[in-house]
Amino acid sequence: MQLLLNDREVSKYLTARVSWPYSLENAQWWVEQGSHQNPTWAIEYQGELAGCIGIEPDPEEASMGEIGYWVGRRFWGRGVATQAVRQVTRQCLQSGQHKGIWAGVFDENVASMRVLQNCGYELQAVLCQAYFKQGKYYDKHLYAIAG
Repeated sequence: MQLLLNDREVSKYLTARVSWPYSLENAQWWVEQGSHQNPTWAIEYQGELAGCIGIEPDPEEASMGEIGYWVGRRFWGRGVATQAVRQVTRQCLQSGQHKGIWAGVFDENVASMRVLQNCGYELQAVLCQAYFKQGKYYDKHLYAIAG
């Protein structure tokens, strides 16, 4: 996990919750503590750890969940993220755990926007300069799907 997330190309569009560089200590904390705070799953591809996906309750509306995910660079372009988002979205909506799910995406992360669109999420809003990372502001594209 540490090797996958310590890639600047992987972490550049992740929120400030994921630091860069991503150390072995960061990965150990995530496995031992952070991943237990909300529903979180490993994303596997051909028996290998490819990334991570999770849903956390929206602090303002408990019936809504925020989905977040990342996939290591060598797994890009293989449909890995799309399959994981589709599966977790379906599971959460069908179980009644959430009435809707939303995701925030950095404006330059077109691949992630495509993943969400392919899974039935629709663009709801664009928040101007809502993300700040590595000395640069980014617009936040909000996607959502209802159950």
